[in-house]
This record gives sequence, C-alpha cells and structure tokens, in this order.
Amino acid sequence: MVTAIKWRHISVNACSLQLPVLRVSTMLREIGEMTEYHTEEAFWDGQLSAVGETWSTWSRITQYGTELRAFLLAHRGHWKAASLHGAQRILEQLPDHLEVYRGCAARNKVGFTWCSSEAAAKVYPHMPAFREREPLLVTAVIPKARVVSLRETHHGFEVLALAEPGDVVSETPIK
Repeated sequence: MVTAIKWRHISVNACSLQLPVLRVSTMLREIGEMTEYHTEEAFWDGQLSAVGETWSTWSRITQYGTELRAFLLAHRGHWKAASLHGAQRILEQLPDHLEVYRGCAARNKVGFTWCSSEAAAKVYPHMPAFREREPLLVTAVIPKARVVSLRETHHGFEVLALAEPGDVVSETPIK
C-alpha cells in the first residue's frame, strides 16, 4: 500500500498572503506544515518577510490568535526579517518598553496590532470593516522584546506585537 506524501512545496509571499483564499489561518497552517522540511535561515527569513509585508492588511485576526501566537513564538529568531524598509533600525532605537494604543472592542482589547498614535488608534473601530458599537481606546506598555514587526506610517508607527493582558494600563470609551 502506498501512503500519501505529506510534503508539499508552496511559496508563501506577500502577493499570495493577500489573496482571499490564503487567509491568516491558511497561511499559518501551510507554513506550519513546512517546518519539518525547511530549516534554512533564508527560508524562514522569507516567510517572516512575507508576514511583515502583509500583517497591516489583516483584520479580525483575533479568531486565529492562538495559532498566530504559537507560530510567531516558534519562529522568534526570525522576527527581525518581519520589519521591512529600515523599520528594524527604528525599532532598535526605541526604548525597551513602548507605550502604544489600540482602538477596538472589549472582546479584542489585547490584540496583535498597536499604534504609536492615540489619534490614529481612535479611528480604527469606526472604519467600515469594524464598526464597533462600544469602541475602546486601549493603552498598553509593551516590552520591545515582544514586538514582531514595526512599520512606519504617516502618524508614527504601527507594531505587530505579542501583548499580554498585564500590558494594558488603561481602557477609555471612544466617543
């Protein structure tokens, strides 16, 4: 009897991550399946580069939070590749703890994406993709060591970070 071959070679890049068929959960599953076949630094740097290029377009990823957190922690040594276009240099210059903001609902106040600007964070829960009924502005102080990726924006920076409930210092309703 012939058993199915488990190995499938796929290339995950910024373009494929943006396709509707390859959402965050699919990306994590596919990359996770490749772990046993790829140990080269360049391969994993490429995967985290793809994550770094696309995380700012993800929405409603809280439902995949456990998978995403496990994936990111498993590949912590490659996080540097997730900050593109000189953003790693900016991250290195920031203090050891970052005060960041998140506009959200109560159900996802300890999410993955955070802004350096309070004003920018207040906009998110009012965007068409979210339309929260009771939006919150959450302020957190997150250790820089838990920042996976940083991206520059016109209002400062945004980070993909592994926040913990203890990082939250305040929650304020947004009017």
